[in-house]
Amino acid sequence: MPEYQPTTTTSETYEIIRRLLLEMSKHDVIYPDHMTSSTLNICNNLRRLVTDLMDRHAISFRGICNLFKDIDDQEVNDLEAFRAIGQTLFEDGGCTTWGRVLSLIALACCAMRTRQESRPDKSKQIAVTMASSLSKYLDGEFESDMRQLGGWDSLGREFPDPNLLEGRVKKLFFGSILVLGACSLKAILTN
Repeated sequence: MPEYQPTTTTSETYEIIRRLLLEMSKHDVIYPDHMTSSTLNICNNLRRLVTDLMDRHAISFRGICNLFKDIDDQEVNDLEAFRAIGQTLFEDGGCTTWGRVLSLIALACCAMRTRQESRPDKSKQIAVTMASSLSKYLDGEFESDMRQLGGWDSLGREFPDPNLLEGRVKKLFFGSILVLGACSLKAILTN
């Protein structure tokens, strides 16, 4: 059976969101040839951040996600739902931040899982269609704001992986000890 193809843009946002939603719904992801290692890093970082957000705020997301459960015309209504939720999320007139964008993406993942529970036979179609709706919303409403934030590449700088940071600190620490030890040994041997 051919993969479901929604009416969507082929934007970087769509590719990133599509990959995230397919992975979060346990589907095999075929990586396009044009997807760079930078984009793969963005996707991995996004998955880590969204998973953490969903775990921390599961109860809060659950009620909102039930609104997505029985939507019939998924692509059109998802887009409208994201607009309504986004309007509420950004209604204070404050600036667009990665935290707010990540909250919207986490909500989409939660909504996708909620809908997939009631329609497991359409699981992949639900993920791809929701990716299309969310990326249309993000590209349409926040493209310039996201560009000002530094684009998707800035996500890793804004929210570095603590495991990678810890590894770098350990390497730096042990490297410093090694250099200090070598300097001390040299000082002892020259005296």
